[in-house]
This record gives sequence, structure tokens and C-alpha cells, in this order.
Amino acid sequence: MTKKIYGVLLLVTILFASGCKTDPAVVPDSLQNLKLLGKWFLTDFEITTQVDADAPTTVNLTDFTDKDYFEFKTDNQATYSSTLYGRVFEGYYSANSSTTPQTLSFKSANLLLKYQVESIDTLQFVIYETTTSTVGGVTTTITNRYTYSRIP
Repeated sequence: MTKKIYGVLLLVTILFASGCKTDPAVVPDSLQNLKLLGKWFLTDFEITTQVDADAPTTVNLTDFTDKDYFEFKTDNQATYSSTLYGRVFEGYYSANSSTTPQTLSFKSANLLLKYQVESIDTLQFVIYETTTSTVGGVTTTITNRYTYSRIP
């Protein structure tokens, strides 16, 4: 009789556990930016290189297609498409508005992109990344600045 009671209790426990639905993940407000929602096309890519104290040099690229874009969705889901990579990535973004400057990260499997936000308005947003390296006493700083617009 005791085995039957334990069996019934086990069955009831399993039914209760499997009947519960999982609450959706809550994304903190500081990691969301409603201004980003929608599809943004890459319109300008500026590469600035500075070696030591020399004057910086800048290369500007503007030849992009409608396959170069970010699309930010609700629940911090995002799509990143790049002709450079030759593919589309589905993943998640984080737009940390609690830091200065604000940051924007995108993660999809092994791809992790991290930027600082220069500006965001209703028609365009500008992000950048800066890397510095020193080799043989020579310091090189490279800043990549990306401008995205709502219209390709």
C-alpha cells in the first residue's frame, strides 16, 4: 500500500512540475534601447589609423548593399547581415545605457561584436570600436566608425 501512495505522489509531482510554464526572461531596462528597434542599413564605414604622434589617416567606405544591416527586435533579439562575412547572423544584442559612453554588443554563436555608441536618433546611429597596439615601441591606434541609417 505504501508503494502505491509513493507512486501516486510521484505521479502528481511530475504532473505539477511538467504543467508549469516557464516565465519569459526579463531583460533589464538598462540593456534595452527602444530607439534601436527596426532595421538599420550600413551607409558609411570610416577607418582612422594613427601611428605614434603622426597625423591620423582616414579611409572612408560607402559602397554597401542592402545585405549590410542590423535589425533590432523586441526581447533583445537581433539580426546582423554582412557582405564582408557573406552571411546573416541571428542572435541577441545588449545596448547598455547605464555606461558612458553607451555600449552595444551583439552575440551569435562564436561571433561577438562590441561597440561604443557615439549617437542615436530616429534616422541614424553611429557606433565605433578602437584598438591600440604597441610593437617595437611603435603605438598604432585604429578606430572603426560605422554609420547606420534607416534607409539604405
